[in-house]
Amino acid sequence: MANQNNRKQTPLIIGAVVIVLLLLVGGLWLTSRQKNTDTPAENVEASAAPKKKRISAPLNVIDLTERPVVTLRPFAQDGGRFVNIAVETLNKPATNAEYEIVYNVIGTSAVSASGSKIAVPDGEEEGGLQAFIGELDLASLPTQTANRFGTCSAGGACINNNVDYGELTLTFDGADKYGVHSNWTYFETGKSRSVTTDGEFTLVADALADAKDYLIMQAIGLPAGLTGTPVTISDGGKDNGTQAVGYILSFTTAPTGEMLATLDFGSHTGSSVAVYDGTTWSAHALTDEVPLGNNYYYVLLQ
Repeated sequence: MANQNNRKQTPLIIGAVVIVLLLLVGGLWLTSRQKNTDTPAENVEASAAPKKKRISAPLNVIDLTERPVVTLRPFAQDGGRFVNIAVETLNKPATNAEYEIVYNVIGTSAVSASGSKIAVPDGEEEGGLQAFIGELDLASLPTQTANRFGTCSAGGACINNNVDYGELTLTFDGADKYGVHSNWTYFETGKSRSVTTDGEFTLVADALADAKDYLIMQAIGLPAGLTGTPVTISDGGKDNGTQAVGYILSFTTAPTGEMLATLDFGSHTGSSVAVYDGTTWSAHALTDEVPLGNNYYYVLLQ
């Protein structure tokens, strides 16, 4: 009789255990769900946030009159060579921009914070193509950047001894995205005759013999007030863009006094040249000597 009672009670005991286990599992699930529901949004892993996409837009395809006026200004600071990307004027609305500068160098040297030379690590002694990228807030113009030519892991600042040429690319974010591109040539020691890397622009001036660290860049956009039509050519890019046959001269330290220069636009032909001195445009014959100064524009006209 006892065995029969035990057999009758066994299913009841098993059922009770199952019910208790189900209740425990259900309670744990509800507790876990409540904790997940109460997790603040700011505690969600940052990796869950979407990564920002780079601005993508065709280069040099918007009309010349809509392009931003941009200068690339060299300057010296803390024993290094720098450039300032200055967006002077926006002729097509944009809220911010991304920039990329690719440049070629020959050799590097490293200095500590005090300016004393330090050893450059193996593998970082040679020059070649280097680059830096960044973003520009366009809420206040002109923009100001401080991009050093040369970075390395030597514990100090690697300074590029010979920056000879490079490219500047800017992509703008607005209702319509657009991009611009320009080539530039860097001169670290003065010579009376300066020729851009592509050989299409030559500037000859006695004052250049005493100038150090200056830069000639192909114009991106042109300041307002120009009378006449600029000569335009293909920029050679994949987007079939165009660019004006125009150049900007920028000094780290500008020579002083009245200065004149002669120009040669290489294989490009035109009827006259326009010079912008930071305030006004003036027209000159191709054979004339023209004014020379810091951040001056030289544009070939049809």
